[in-house]
Amino acid sequence: QNDYFSEGDNKCVSCPQYQKYSRFDKECIWCQITNEYYDDDQDRCVACDSTTQYFNTTTTKCTECGTKNQYFDTDDNQCTYCNEFYIYSKDAVNCIQCAQRN
Repeated sequence: QNDYFSEGDNKCVSCPQYQKYSRFDKECIWCQITNEYYDDDQDRCVACDSTTQYFNTTTTKCTECGTKNQYFDTDDNQCTYCNEFYIYSKDAVNCIQCAQRN
């Protein structure tokens, strides 16, 4: 449930779109994993469609990490680079070695 009683407004109010109500913080917050956003229909935080995206709280859109060798690392909770000899493969969901060139 994303509606809560606001003492200041003296009425029930809803959190802004893509935010959820935290009973612990007693306020609306963004999802803790930064490639997720709150979905009202599912009543939970859901991940962006791509493993190379994070949720941009300024634009409120899923946004590509930046370069072709970046992906969203859920352990580090941020966009992370593959090392210099690799590129990120969405199909393999992993960093793969660049093809050898002659």
